[in-house]
This record gives sequence, C-alpha cells and structure tokens, in this order.
Amino acid sequence: MNKFIIVMVFILSLSFVFTFAENTQGRSPGRGFPRALMERSAGNFDPATYWNAMQEKSNWLIAGSVRLSSDSIITLQVTPGELSGIDDYECQTCGETSRSKVRVGVSRELHIDVSFEDFTPESLPARALLHSRGMMQCAPGGGFTWTIALESRNATALRVHLTDFSLPPNASLYIYNLEGEAFGPYTHLGPNKNGDFWTNTVFGSVVYVQLHCFGSISQEELHAIHFKIAGVGHLGPKFLLPFRQNLRKDDENLSRAAHHCSFNAPCVEDAQCIDSSTFPAINHVRYGIALMQWISGPYIYMCTGGLLGDLVPETQIPYFLTANHCISKNSDAQNLECYFRYWNAYCHAPCVSTGIYPRTLGARFLSGSKTNGDYTLLVLSQDPPAGSTFLGWDTAPVAFYHLVDLFRLSHPKGAPQAFSKHIVDTTLKTCKGLPRGKFIYSNTVIGATESVSDGAPVVNIYGLVVGHFSGNCEYKKYDPCNYETYATLDGAFASYFPEISKWLIPY
Repeated sequence: MNKFIIVMVFILSLSFVFTFAENTQGRSPGRGFPRALMERSAGNFDPATYWNAMQEKSNWLIAGSVRLSSDSIITLQVTPGELSGIDDYECQTCGETSRSKVRVGVSRELHIDVSFEDFTPESLPARALLHSRGMMQCAPGGGFTWTIALESRNATALRVHLTDFSLPPNASLYIYNLEGEAFGPYTHLGPNKNGDFWTNTVFGSVVYVQLHCFGSISQEELHAIHFKIAGVGHLGPKFLLPFRQNLRKDDENLSRAAHHCSFNAPCVEDAQCIDSSTFPAINHVRYGIALMQWISGPYIYMCTGGLLGDLVPETQIPYFLTANHCISKNSDAQNLECYFRYWNAYCHAPCVSTGIYPRTLGARFLSGSKTNGDYTLLVLSQDPPAGSTFLGWDTAPVAFYHLVDLFRLSHPKGAPQAFSKHIVDTTLKTCKGLPRGKFIYSNTVIGATESVSDGAPVVNIYGLVVGHFSGNCEYKKYDPCNYETYATLDGAFASYFPEISKWLIPY
C-alpha cells in the first residue's frame, strides 16, 4: 500500500478532526509550515506467528545443543558496588531541571576468544569436546555445533557483547534461554557490519550462545570462524519490574490511573483506558512508540522514542526520534534495542508480560543537539514490526501557541504505554539555558511523565509530532501529580527541523 492511500485512510478515520485541515501533505493546516502526515507500514503483526516461530527456533537450538560440562558454564559475579550504581542513580541533571535516562543494568567485561584454527575438517570431534570455554561436537548432517552458557546470578535478563566477529556464509550464531526465547542468526560481520555488536536481550540469569556450522566445511571456512565474547549485560530488577507487576490496589477515590503499574505515580494514566474522544489519534500513534534499552559505558539504560516518517513516497525508512540526553553517540545507538507494541492487554490490566513485544536491534546516529531542543535522530537497523506507524510531523512553532493541546504516549519508569495531555503555556517561567522556542513549555492536565518517558514524542491533535519529552522545569518540590510544581519541557521540533530536514525532505 503506497503512502497516499495510507494517508487518505488515516484522514478518513479522523475526518471530524481534519474538517479544517488541508488535504495537501507538506503543509500545516492553514499555517504554511512544512509537515508530513503519519503513515502505516504494510501488513499486520501477528503475535501468535511471531511466538510460534521463536518457539520453533528455541526447540531446534535446544535439540541441537552440545551437552555442557561444568567448565563450559561461565559464571559472572556482579558486585554490590556495581548494583548500587544502578539503584542509586536518579537523574542525569538534578536541580531546576530534571532529565533522566534510567539505569536498569550493568555491563561486565569478559575475555573469551573463540576460534577453530587448531582443527582441520577431518579432526573435528565426533564426541563432545571442551574448546574455547564451550563444548563442541560434529553435527549429524555435517559441520559442527559449539555451545557455551553464561550465567550472572540474580540477573533478570542478559545481553552478550561480541567483538572481532566474523563468520563464513555457512555459519551462524544464536542466543537463547530455556523458556522459549531465541534470537539470531547473527551472521558474517554481525548486524552492525563491523564485527562489534550486542545481542538481543533474553530473560533470566542464564543465556546460551550457540554456533552452528552447516554441511561440509573447508579448512579455509573453518579457520575463518572467530569472535570474542567481550562482555555480558546484567539487567537488574528495575528492568523486570514493568513486566512482572501486579494490579495496583489503591483508594477507590483515586482516578482510574491508579490501576496502572504499582511503581508509577498514582496519576499516571494507562493508555489502554484512553479512547479517541480524549486523544483523537491514539489508535494510530500507539503503533509508532517504543521502549528503548541500550548499553553506554558500564551501564544499561532505558528511555522512550518514536518512529518518524518522511516525504519520500517510495520508501519507509525507520527514522527514530528521542532525546539527546538519552543517546548522543553512534556507539550507543548501535546496540539499541526497541520494544514496540508494549501496552497493557486492556484497561486496568495487571502490568505483566502476557503479550509478545516485537523488537528491533541496532541503529545509526544521524543528528543531535544538546542545546537545540535536546534531540537525537536515529535510523533503526531493522524494520519495525508490520503495521507500525511512522509518525507525521508539523514544523509550526508550537512553543509560542498559547493554550494549544498536546498529547503523548510514553513508558514512565518502563511501564506499558501511558497517556498524558499537556497545554502549551507561554506565560510559564523558563528554566536557565532552555529558552522558549527551542523548547516547549506546557502544563500537564491529564496523566504524567516520569523517568523513562524521556524522548517520547509529543503530538498535536492531528497526531503530528511537534516535539519530544526532554524533562521538567521544576518550580517547587517536584510531585508528578501536583501539576503546579513543574512545567513539562519538550524539545521543539520546529527548532531542530532545519538540522534534520535533509533526511525528512531529501529534495
């Protein structure tokens, strides 16, 4: 389905909203500012198909694994000091403004070199043999399998860092757990095409790394296999909380938002409780928002971001908008993992992982600024799931439009999608160094943002991006549910659009 048809379907579904809007893509309603309407990617994501394929892969890997010895189970010890570095971290800058990318894990170095230069095709072991800290054995149909287990006690989930990664065409690497999660194949030079990458995340405290070399193999191919297991990402309880919380039991006099996750502020609104009468574009915008998780230095972090469309009819490039204080360099972007369609099953549902959340792995840093709107534009290395929304955008200077309504879906504290509504207030006091125009100052009127909401796009009534969450400008002791204590601070899309227009309007 081409962009024109998708855009027209969206306009018809929101006809009452667009009564006063021009039907010409590239212009804001009656204001003459460049804009792009949102679009949906072709197809529909089927959770059952996704899960069944992963289960089949997991079963195949488990069936083909080499029986491990105690020497091929590598156990890491994360120190109390390293764990406190996760739990004690609150925000990147505290004081008048608060910006927070939440730490949810720690990265530990490993030094395991894997290569097979000591073997010839004829000398590959028929029985399980300890080699390069893992167990290897010839496969029945030719080739061989090599398996290692990495354990980090008390981890809620794990990622693996691979460097000097190079495989011939007939070899592939996979990771999995024993609960049905499996990712790969990772091939050739890896997803970043430079031999250096972090794998997807698997839940649990043990991850299995498995190499398969298929069919007959030449000595040249055998000796071309090499990689290093350079580290393991240990994710702690903060990462698992959103996936394992029970329904909150609070005073019945509190709003329905009290039934979001137990670790959220009581005013946080479950997005599943919001319909188009409150947020006209919600059923389109929800498919463009993702929870982000990545490694930077010794720690693992989370934020929110969203897909961004362009004005090229022939393509759908997965541009991705977030905050610069979340990701500001390419080395971090390359290991980014995005979780799409992460919302509760229904309004007031327990915040538990009962669904399947499709992911993308990797991204490339395109542009960003700390001072001009605190923005980062990435392009994802993998396509988002079928049926995703590439959010439209509007370059009107909303920061100066008093009393304009703004809407947001985000992942406060890593929770499933939550909703908040804001109203631009041009009379609000600005924070030092964050001028109105480069930033949008607004009052929250429904819901709330919290840590990990950072980077979440904010849209107008048409569902078009006009900025993204940068933090709060605090006037009194901050209370997310006392809207008088702070102003919501969004990087203004109109301000940084000239820096990213060459990608969004490349002609």
